[in-house]
Amino acid sequence: MNNKLAHVRLLMLPLAVIASVPATAQAQNDYMGLEGGFNFLRNQRVDQDGTTLASLGFKHGYVGGLTFGSVYLSGWRPELELAYRNNDLKSATTPAVAGGVLGGTTGGGSTGGREYAATAMFNLWYDLNTASGFFSVVHPYVGGGVGGALVGLRSVTVNGTRWNDDDRMLFGYQAGAGVGVDLARGFRLSLDYRFLQTDRGRFDTGAGNGDPATLRYTSHAAMLSLKFLIDNGPSLPPLPPEPVAVVPVAAVPPSPPPPAPPATPPCQAPQPGQAIELEGCKPGDSLVLHGVHFEFNRANLTADAKTVLDSVAAALQAHPAITVELDGHTDGKGTAAYNQSLSERRAAATKQYLVDHGVDASRIATRGYGKSAPVADNGTDEGRELNRRVELKIIHAGAADNASAQ
Repeated sequence: MNNKLAHVRLLMLPLAVIASVPATAQAQNDYMGLEGGFNFLRNQRVDQDGTTLASLGFKHGYVGGLTFGSVYLSGWRPELELAYRNNDLKSATTPAVAGGVLGGTTGGGSTGGREYAATAMFNLWYDLNTASGFFSVVHPYVGGGVGGALVGLRSVTVNGTRWNDDDRMLFGYQAGAGVGVDLARGFRLSLDYRFLQTDRGRFDTGAGNGDPATLRYTSHAAMLSLKFLIDNGPSLPPLPPEPVAVVPVAAVPPSPPPPAPPATPPCQAPQPGQAIELEGCKPGDSLVLHGVHFEFNRANLTADAKTVLDSVAAALQAHPAITVELDGHTDGKGTAAYNQSLSERRAAATKQYLVDHGVDASRIATRGYGKSAPVADNGTDEGRELNRRVELKIIHAGAADNASAQ
């Protein structure tokens, strides 16, 4: 009973950690992956009624599987891993029991068959991930998981004695580590290690005196895996078509025209220290968020940037029909690939701050332009400062705002 309670607690551990992630903390990427490699099954001691029935040795086998998970900006990575391991029996040693079913042999007769384990594990990994530098591309990780393992014996013959085929669902737990490398956009190649172990299970082998025999599955695996990362940015709605200009027929008015209605307030970026105002903004308008700065070569917002974004969050909450795109830009220093990655991370960090302060994540898309769209000369300090910016682009302004803009 105590073992079962401990198993339940272990099973709830990764679920509790996953549940501790705030509801507003959106995963940066979801992923699916393939894994495969070598499985090294440790020698097994098979017991029956408190004595050793046999000691089994196995050849090096294989492991393959599928993974499904999510990558968070905090470094945590919950994952569901479905895997299959298989090893052929290489040798068997049985004690010399006079008159026993095994005939008192210690290695004579044919030996063969295989043992497999089909597992479903709930894993929780922690990736070392930085906004720039070596660990922005190379990601060491460590962690573990718990779940179920269906362990089975098939066509096992021990020193000439054929055992029954049988399988059992057992509680399993594993630890692992590895290192992943980002390849082309959206793919990550990893070198992985797994240590898997289960509780001892009772198997109806039919050997010995016929009572159930017990064994524990323990293995080490070395694998390669390939993950496809899925960007969680919201899909952008199509831009409305350009209005068709209607040229009125010239006519002499019978009387002076009535006074023109007040003009719609322009959609302008605020000056430093002023609150942003989205009244009058229409699809296609773009505002530079002056004051939104980051730590050098990182995607961490400065204190001044958070003050500006508090005003942006309030303005978006006051206009719930507006959806926007946050565009990240860098200066011309560094490679195009490095600046592209940095601009995407900074746009994502800006979005996460707005989401954490009450803005629905579905209203915000992100996009990084790297150093491809400068607005000033990258040859001067002043020009580079203007090029390091975040822009807020209006994607959809709602029916009422569109009508007022026409």
